Amino acid sequence: MESGGTIFPIFFSHFLSWKMNKDFFERYDLINSELALIRALNKAMEPMLREQALEKALPIILETAIHLIPHSQTGSLLIKEGKAFKFKAAYGFDLEKLKKAEIPLESSVLALGKGSEVLKIKNLAEFDRENLPQKDFQVLWEYGGLSEIKVSLIAPLMLPGGKGDPWDPEETIGQITVNNMDDEEAFSDISCEILAILAKQASLALWRAQVYSELQYKESLLQDLLDHAQEGIWRVNKKGETVFVNPRMEKILGYSKEELMGKPAHLFIYQGEPEKGKRYERRRSNGIEETFEDCLKDKDGNPVWVELKVSPLKSPSGEVLGSQILLIDITDRRALEKAKDDLLYAFSHEMKTPITSLNAAVEKIKIDLKDGKLPDHRLEEFLPIFDRNLLRIQSLANNILDAQKGWKGEEQEQLSPLNLKDVVLEALRLELPQAITKGLEVETDLPESFPEIFGERERLIQVFLNLISNAIRFSSKGKIKIFGYADLDSIKVTISDEGIGMPPEEVPLVFTPFYRPLDETRRVYAGLGLGLYVAKKILEKHGGEISLKSEQGKGTTVTVTLSIH
Repeated sequence: MESGGTIFPIFFSHFLSWKMNKDFFERYDLINSELALIRALNKAMEPMLREQALEKALPIILETAIHLIPHSQTGSLLIKEGKAFKFKAAYGFDLEKLKKAEIPLESSVLALGKGSEVLKIKNLAEFDRENLPQKDFQVLWEYGGLSEIKVSLIAPLMLPGGKGDPWDPEETIGQITVNNMDDEEAFSDISCEILAILAKQASLALWRAQVYSELQYKESLLQDLLDHAQEGIWRVNKKGETVFVNPRMEKILGYSKEELMGKPAHLFIYQGEPEKGKRYERRRSNGIEETFEDCLKDKDGNPVWVELKVSPLKSPSGEVLGSQILLIDITDRRALEKAKDDLLYAFSHEMKTPITSLNAAVEKIKIDLKDGKLPDHRLEEFLPIFDRNLLRIQSLANNILDAQKGWKGEEQEQLSPLNLKDVVLEALRLELPQAITKGLEVETDLPESFPEIFGERERLIQVFLNLISNAIRFSSKGKIKIFGYADLDSIKVTISDEGIGMPPEEVPLVFTPFYRPLDETRRVYAGLGLGLYVAKKILEKHGGEISLKSEQGKGTTVTVTLSIH
């Protein structure tokens, strides 16, 4: 009895130990199997998690599902666009055919599976026949090859951090389906679990790919804006070194991106002006925001007027990390402003002479009127002064108005028969006092009678006023000759002077509006720069022509040609 009582406890103890070891090793094997499965899943899903391009990620996700889930033969992946799912990837089917079909959200098989992570459907065709529009059903089952499917596993793709409801329209972004074409019992519970895990990882991969695609799109838009911006953009780091320039900045200063990158901006912006560059660098490094105009130099040393807006680039804590310079080329604007100032100065100068003469005459009349009467000899003296100077003012106004007409393409007034000799002599009468004042000799050689032409008298007087006035203005000595003759079909009038002339390269420019000599010495003599331009426009409206020859230091000759009618 004692022996038997001793053997049983020992046997039980060994049995219990064996049983515990067996359970341990079974659990150990199970854990190892699960770990192996997890490792396999992770390894298989690595490619789809790494891919950032959406169009490339979609087929990778589907192929991963086909390879991971036992007995999977075909599959598809749909993405939500608006109020429907659309096929974006297919395995074992013709994707181009499937793309012609849309699955309305409310008609999708997922609508039946609210609350389910994975649906197992054995008769998907019957469901689609009842719920899909006929045209979409035909695309899928008759033309797309889905009619051979025996069983399908369908999982929703959801936004990460969603509410857990696979049929929340705000959360669901698509669905993934794997199929077996031979056996209705092909997929086990483990297959459903694998697809559920993969769907969650695929959702994360898709979300990342969508975010990346959106960022790429926004980055491309931003880059396009930077590349085509009319303003130069220049960014520098904390040390003042260039980290970015856009194409416009390269064009403004003439340096390439390669020449600028990594180098201090002030060396290029204030080329040859180190003190100016140091002042700018101090303000920039202190994070001062400012807008100012300055004259810089391009790569060739040419002046470039710009407006600069310097803004600091700061970290969230307020540390200055660098700065951005927005640079606008205002060289043309400056040139226009200068041209405007020159025009106003020239206009006031042109008006000064006739107004001074008129004021002097008016003052004399006032003195005479104090005595109670205006002598006849005074009228004979003052009326020509009024006549001549008022016509000069009228001519200036007409030049501006006619220039405006020329720009707008307005038609000239009605023409009438007239004698061109009378027109030329009338213009000379009005300008002759200016020639006499300057001590210039005026010589005329015009036929007793020109053939009759058709024209507008006042406008043609204006033409010769402009030409004779120029001859007087640009002459300080010598003779002015006015010569005319007629041939078979035209009349020519030539006005020549012995004045300062001009270099040959300027001759083609003199008929452009507001042209003023390039040489500073000759700019002193220039008027509004409209006389020859307006004369040319008036003559063209009369069917005539004007030409000019000039030699610097020797004088200028202008020839007017008008047709005989």
